[in-house]
Amino acid sequence: MAAGPMTTNPAQVPLHDADHELDEHASIQGYVRGTDFSLPYLSAWSRLKLSEDCATMTRLLRHMNCSYLSTPGEAPTLLALKQHAQSLCALILEINPTLKSAEILTGGVLDRGKKTGSRNKGAKDGNGDADGDTTMANASRHETSGARTATDSMADHYELNDAFDFLADLGTPYWNDDANHHKPLWALTNEVKGRHEALGTTYHCPFAESEPRGKDEPTKPYASHHNLIVHANACLERLDHEFSAVGGLLGLLPTTDEHEQHELDNAANTLLGQWLLFTQHLVGRMQELEHSYGNALDILSGEAAIPWQHLSSLGPDGRSGREMVYPQDRWVLVNSGDDVFEHLHALLDRQEALKDAKDVESAAKGTLGHALLKQDDDGSEYARGIVPLTIATRYYRLAGQGRNTIFVVPAYEEHPELHYMRELERRPTVVSSIQPMFPKRVTELESRYNARIRAAEAMGLENLKLQAHQRTLEAQHRSLTSEVERLHLAQEAIVRTVGMDNVEMATRLAKSEKEREALSEEVAAMKKELATRADDIKKHEDRYRAQQGELRKLQKEVAEHEADAASKKAELAALFQKKTTAGATA
Repeated sequence: MAAGPMTTNPAQVPLHDADHELDEHASIQGYVRGTDFSLPYLSAWSRLKLSEDCATMTRLLRHMNCSYLSTPGEAPTLLALKQHAQSLCALILEINPTLKSAEILTGGVLDRGKKTGSRNKGAKDGNGDADGDTTMANASRHETSGARTATDSMADHYELNDAFDFLADLGTPYWNDDANHHKPLWALTNEVKGRHEALGTTYHCPFAESEPRGKDEPTKPYASHHNLIVHANACLERLDHEFSAVGGLLGLLPTTDEHEQHELDNAANTLLGQWLLFTQHLVGRMQELEHSYGNALDILSGEAAIPWQHLSSLGPDGRSGREMVYPQDRWVLVNSGDDVFEHLHALLDRQEALKDAKDVESAAKGTLGHALLKQDDDGSEYARGIVPLTIATRYYRLAGQGRNTIFVVPAYEEHPELHYMRELERRPTVVSSIQPMFPKRVTELESRYNARIRAAEAMGLENLKLQAHQRTLEAQHRSLTSEVERLHLAQEAIVRTVGMDNVEMATRLAKSEKEREALSEEVAAMKKELATRADDIKKHEDRYRAQQGELRKLQKEVAEHEADAASKKAELAALFQKKTTAGATA
C-alpha cells in the first residue's frame, strides 16, 4: 500500500532556520533565505521560477543551497547535482535504514500536465493506478545492471535520464554519458557571496572574473543584464551622494570655463558624459521652450486690438485705401483686454489724484493760471492737462521674418494675466548649485561605532556581574533553607527525646524557634532581594539586546562607509595617475 504524503505545518520553523527568518533581502523575487548550514540563494533561475505566488516552492527549496551551487566561478552540472543527491540519499539510508517502499510524490513541483520518473512495486494501489501527483514510469523500460533484485523482480525501475534515475541503485555510484548532463548550468549559480549577522547579505560583483575550465565558458559568470543594471544603479547612487553638495550627478560635468575645456571634451567622449550633457542641454532647451510657450500664450490670450482710428488726411472721405492705415500693420496691440484697461485706468486715476492735489496746492499759492481752469457740469473747476504714466511694455517680433509687424503687450510688469509668466522667468528651472554641505565622514561613524561597542561591553560586564551575584544569592538561599530544615528536625528530635517537662530544653527550643524565625525572615528578605536582582538582570538583558541590534546596524553603516571610502580612494588614485600620465605626456 502506498504511503501518503508527509505534511508539515508551514508555521513551524526548525531551530537551524529560526535565526535567518528576519532577512531584509527576503522581499527580492527569487531570494531564498539561508540556514545555519547554507548561505541565502539567488540566481537567474530563482528570479524566473520563484515568483511572489510561489511561497510553497520557496519554502520547499529553503535547504537546497550548498557548495555545488555557491562555488565562485563554478557552475554545477546535472550530473554533479544527481551525484550529490545520490550521496545524500545513501547517507540518509545508512543512518535511517528502512524496509518499506512507497510512492515518490512530486507535490506540484513539476509543471502541470508533466510527470517524469517512475514508481516501484510498493507504489501501486489496489487498482494498479498511481495518484495524479505520483511520478510515473515511461512507456518503455530497460534493465540496468544491479537495478533488479531477486526479491523485487517485478518492480518498476527508473530509466536512464529520468529525473530520479540516480535512485535506481544506491549501491553503485551514479554516472551518465548524456551530453546534457555535462553542460554547466550557469543559471543555477548562486549570486550571494556571503551573509553577516550585522552587515547583511553581500553579492558577487558582476565584473568578478574567474578562470574558465571549459570551452566557451564565461570569464565573468555573474555579469548578467540584471546584475549589471543593479551594479550601475548602485554606482550612480554612490556618485549622486558624493556630489550631493554640488547638485548630484550633474555636478560631475566640468564647467565651460577655458581652463576646464579639455576636461569637458574628454567627458563628452564617455557614455556617462554624453548622457549628462544631453540631459543638461535638454533641460536648458526645455526651459527656453517653456518661456517661449508662455510668451506665445500671453500674446494669443484674448483678441488682438488693432487701432483702426488712423484715418488718412489725403483722401476726401478718409477711406482712400489700405496704405492709409499702414501704421496698424506695424504695431499690433495684443493681450489688451478689459483687465489691463481697468488696471491702467486705476493707475492713471491715482496719478490724476496726485496731479489734482498739486493743482489745488498751486492754486492756493496763486501759481496756477486761470486759462487752465475749466468748469465742470456741476460747477466745480478743474485744471485741464494730460495725466502721464510711465510703465514697462514688452514688444515681440516673429523670428526670421525681418522687420515685420511688432506686437505690443501693454503694462507687462503690471499686467494681471502675466503674473505667472513673470514668476516663471524669474525662477530658474535648473538650480546649478545648492546649499553646500558636507556628508558625514567615516571617522564620525567610527567614533559612534566605537562608543556603541564600549557601551555594549560595559553592559555585558555588568550583566555578567549581576548573573554572578544572582548565583551567589541562590546558593545562600539554598544554604539557609537547609539550615532551617536541619534546626526544625533537631527541634522535633529533642521534643521526642526529653519531653515537654524539661524547662531548660524548652528554653533552648524557644531560642531555636526564634532563630528559625529570624532565619526565615532573612530568607524572605533574600528572596525579595533576589527577585529585585532578577528584574534588574532582565532589564539589563533587554538593554543589552537593544544595544546589540543598534551595534549591528552601526557595523553595517561603518562597513558601507568604509567600502565607499575605499572606492573613492581608488577613484582618486586612478584620477591622480591619469593626471600624472597626462602631465608627463604633455
